[in-house]
Amino acid sequence: MGADPVRRVPVEGQRGFHRVSLDEGAVLFEAGAPADCLYLVEAGRVAMVDGESGAVFGSPGPGEAFGEQAILRGGVRGATARAEAPSTLLEIPAAGLRQTLEGQKTAVQALFHCAMLELSLWNQGRQGVLSAEEPFSVPLERLMLGRSRAQLQHILQLEGHELSVPEFLLLKLVLNPKLHTLAFTKEVALKQALFSHGQALVLTHGAVIFEAGGQRVFGGPGTVLGLASGLCRLPPFEVALAGSVNALALPLKRLLGELDGMNAGILAVLRSIILRTLGVSEAPAGLVAPLAPKRNA
Repeated sequence: MGADPVRRVPVEGQRGFHRVSLDEGAVLFEAGAPADCLYLVEAGRVAMVDGESGAVFGSPGPGEAFGEQAILRGGVRGATARAEAPSTLLEIPAAGLRQTLEGQKTAVQALFHCAMLELSLWNQGRQGVLSAEEPFSVPLERLMLGRSRAQLQHILQLEGHELSVPEFLLLKLVLNPKLHTLAFTKEVALKQALFSHGQALVLTHGAVIFEAGGQRVFGGPGTVLGLASGLCRLPPFEVALAGSVNALALPLKRLLGELDGMNAGILAVLRSIILRTLGVSEAPAGLVAPLAPKRNA
């Protein structure tokens, strides 16, 4: 018999951490599997493969993290992870990072959940499942129908809640007491909120049409506008209302002030989510300081 294509060795002094070596073509995990660890790529590159179509929609490389669904309670793998080349990964148990994230201020949790929700939208776009006729939409009204706030909070605490990643994230944001809802009936007001006031927006009602990364997106509830681009200080993008819109507002400048002294592992995962949302492998020059990778002198 040949050598195991996936090899795990405990990391000395780091309880529960493993260093994982993958041969080219080795499968680390399959779509639909329980998510209990996340990964930091130390060397090589890992393809994220859609479980149904087989399309590759992301290839995290050195310094990037993936498998962040593991930080969510009851998370399952949304894709298959396969080594594109011989690779070395740091395998990090999710329980500790989840506990760390849940111990952060609610505003910081909102930033993290919003970033994950924005990435889920762009992952669907790269898998080719977004439609120009039907908006991307998380069924918020169906999820909340007939349930009290306390009941919804209880569902989110269950390990077997059966919510999809976007559903879990949007509910977390809607139930976050630090976020306020804004109503927009005019595009100028929407653009002012995004580009003049420096806010990221999470749609809870209505739809917008916008251009980002050369792709035209029709987005309904669950769509995130302006988070990754705002954190990287990218130029304004085109956005149009498709009727009236309600959205949760995240004041980015104020939230970023909460990141000082935050757990380095959480910051690394957040930075990797931003880069994968933008589809880049290097941190843009405009990435805000708390999230910029530290350079050796």
